[in-house]
Amino acid sequence: MENVQYLKTMCPACDGSIEFPADALGQPVECPHCHKAIVLGSVAARAQPPKIPSVLRQQPAALNQMNVNQKLLTGAALLAFLVSVCNASWEVISFGYDGNISNRILMISPIWQEPHSPYSGAASVECHLLWSPLLSVWIAIGVLYTGLFFLLKNTPSILEWIRKKYRGL
Repeated sequence: MENVQYLKTMCPACDGSIEFPADALGQPVECPHCHKAIVLGSVAARAQPPKIPSVLRQQPAALNQMNVNQKLLTGAALLAFLVSVCNASWEVISFGYDGNISNRILMISPIWQEPHSPYSGAASVECHLLWSPLLSVWIAIGVLYTGLFFLLKNTPSILEWIRKKYRGL
């Protein structure tokens, strides 16, 4: 009995796995998955990588790396946090000369800068950063980020899905 060596490759049209005898390299064949004509020699460069022992494949550093979806989520969460910091709610209170509150409004200003008072004739003006809405937004961002981060851990990349979906266009 003859020992035949087999090669594995991927179809360039549908990414279907194709196993073939090594002596068929360069032969035109029909893909068993999408039925398009391919030449086995043209896809040999995309052959599956050599087998790596499982001990080397399961390195802790590789398992803890973020995938593309998680990186996109991290960027979106950071952007949401920065927007909340730059658009913080402030309560501006103006007092009349008798000490009573004459006006009270909400203004939006960065967290590090008190808003400028629109009341020029007031005896005094106080600005208070409204922490409760700001902290609520930060908690919501943190909870959503944490939940989605772990949900996206083992999902295929959004970019891979788009690439496969629009490959034929």
